[in-house]
Formats: sequence, C-alpha cells, structure tokens
Amino acid sequence: MPSARRKYYWAKDPNTGSRVKKRRSKWYARYKGEDGQWKERPGYTDKEATVRLARRLEKGAAQRREGIADPVEQYRATPLTEHLHDFRLSLESKNNGEDHVERTVTRIQKIIDGCNFRFIPDITGDRVANYLAAKRRAGGIGKQTSNYYLKAMRQFCRWLVRERRAQFNAIEHVNVVPTMDENSRSRRACTDEEFELLVNAAQRADDRHTVPGKQRAAIYILAINTGLRASKIASLAPESFSLGGHPTVTVATAYSKRRKRDTLPLHPEVAKLFHELIEGQPEGERLWPGRWHRRAAEMLKQDLKIAGIPYIDEQGQIFDFHAFRHTHITSLHRHGTYGANLQRLARHSTYALTERYTHTEDGDLIQAVGQLCGVPRTAATSRVDTDVDTVNSDDRNPLNQKDLS
Repeated sequence: MPSARRKYYWAKDPNTGSRVKKRRSKWYARYKGEDGQWKERPGYTDKEATVRLARRLEKGAAQRREGIADPVEQYRATPLTEHLHDFRLSLESKNNGEDHVERTVTRIQKIIDGCNFRFIPDITGDRVANYLAAKRRAGGIGKQTSNYYLKAMRQFCRWLVRERRAQFNAIEHVNVVPTMDENSRSRRACTDEEFELLVNAAQRADDRHTVPGKQRAAIYILAINTGLRASKIASLAPESFSLGGHPTVTVATAYSKRRKRDTLPLHPEVAKLFHELIEGQPEGERLWPGRWHRRAAEMLKQDLKIAGIPYIDEQGQIFDFHAFRHTHITSLHRHGTYGANLQRLARHSTYALTERYTHTEDGDLIQAVGQLCGVPRTAATSRVDTDVDTVNSDDRNPLNQKDLS
C-alpha cells in the first residue's frame, strides 16, 4: 500500500560535540514500481501530500505495466529542473540566439524558484500572478519586464503541453499587465543635428563597456542607417559585410528576431567607412566582442550627456538605443519611402507595425499640405470676376439706394 515515511540522519551537535539523530523535514513517497519492487522518491514536507504522490506513482507504474499508461502521468513526478533542461535544448535546436535562450530560461527559473514549484502539477496561474505582482510592488521589476517573465513561463508551459508532458497550460489565463498609462514614455526619432553631435562626442570619449569611442561611433552610424538592434550589431563579423558593387550587411538567422536571414543594403558612405574598419580583422570573430549590447542604453546615455542631448525631451520622449530604429524608419519615410518598400526595410510582418515606428512633426504636416494643388487658377479667377460682378450689380440695385422716393 502506498505510504509516506520520514528519514533520519546523523549530525554533530554544536553544543556538545556528540553525534545526534535528526529527522529530515521532507517526507518520502513509498510505492511499488513496474517491477513490483518497493521504491522511494522524495516528496513534500506535508505527509498527506506525499501519500497522494505515492498513490499517483504506484497507479502510473501499474498502468505502464499493463500497457495502458497515460503519457502525461510518467512526467508528473519528474522535477521541473529536468523539464527546463529539455526545454533549453529545444530552444537551441531551433537556432535561437545564445542570449535569447539564456534570458528565457533564466526568467523561467526565477519564477519556478520564486513560486517554489517542483513538479508540473505544482504550477498554478494564481501563484505566478501573485509572485510577479509582489515583485512589481517591491520595485524589483517593472511592468514590461513582468510581462516578459510571464511570456517566457507561458512559452514553457505550452511546450510542456505540446510535448505531452502536461494536460493543459496552467497559466494560459494569466493576462499581461497593461504598460501604457499616463506615466509611460515613448521613443523619439533624433534629428540630423543631434546625430552629428552624438557621433562627434562618441569619437572623442573614452572606452565604455570595453568599446572604444570610435567603435561606438561606428555602431551608432550602423544602427541609424540599418535600424538593427544592439544585439544584432553585436553578432556581426567581417564576413557579415559585402562591400563590393551593391554593399550589404547580413544578420544570421540565429540572431534575427524574425528567425530569418536578413540582408540589408548599405549607404555607399557607410560601406566605405566599414571597409576601412574591418580591413585586417580576422574572419569568424565579432567586430565588437563582449556583452556591451546588454547595457547599450546606458552606454548611449553617457555619450548623449557629453553631446549635450537630453535623454528625455520636453514631451517626455526618450532617446535610447532602440530610438535609432525609430529614426531609421522615420528618415526613410520622410525621404519618400512608403508602403511595401518601407515595410521590407523595417523587416516588419505588417505595415501597421511599421507605422508605429514612423514619427511626424508639425513641419512635416505643413510641408505635406503645401504640396497640395490648392485652388485651381481658373476657379480663383472666376471667383474674382464673380465678386466684381456682384458688387457692380449691387450698386445698380435700386434697393441699395438711399433715396427710395
């Protein structure tokens, strides 16, 4: 009959120095396995919960022995750490970037540890939601980061269901936290003058996060001319550039957010700059090694300060590294790139998403209206003639004369 028992161990008494017998806080589930032999597995600190675990284990063993086992049952008692290890292998097999895999697994592990989950049946939506809410209240994470944690855990649970390790996704009903409120800030597109000041300031500045000033200037130039994110730029090697004929830069599939190989055209002057930059650099090694892209916003903020450019403008809009992408798409739009071409250069799945990166100012609207046809010349001339005729006819109208007698 399935049962639970508590084990003991010997330890040294710090007061007397003698060996004393102590009881472990955890109960052990005792059940009969597929071979009919008694087996034990660590359970919980609660005896009744451990007995229920032993019953499930024995029932699953009996079903497997009869060939009618539930495929989900065999994974119930497998520690979540083992499932998470297999999930990591699944992410790596799909050519996900190393940083993406590490970041996703780390977020899931923090939720598992914070909620004290040990097995799949322990996962509940309420405990995950309460844990993230407590972290937000304590100031440990913001709303956006909280949503990233939830999405990572949700992805893990969906994988468990897809691999037939769980019957359902226990946190599917947990909603993300709205991030757009009265205190939220949006990004802005920088002006040509601001960009020139930033590049000059970076070239004169000292090393930051292992990246020399001139190298940072090159990173900023590449970011604003391609719209590439910091992590994508950090993945580039000399062979990523093709600088002959029609120059291009290519981001490998493993580092592309779309999971596609992205090849982007380069401005001739940018191609000339990088031809000098990568000359003599060994192939296969990154142009900008290290983990500077993890702190790209902080690196940029320091250079903005030197250049005298506000990180937050009067409208509350910020200028972080991702603002280069907004600037790139906005500049293309201002110079007459629209529709499918703009969407392809932005590497977006929909044009509606591209529009979110396009910023307009009052000057753009005034210039746009100034390009309209206005009033046709014939209509303007006709209106003037009509007004003259009306005046003359009014003068001849007897009703307008002062003397009505």
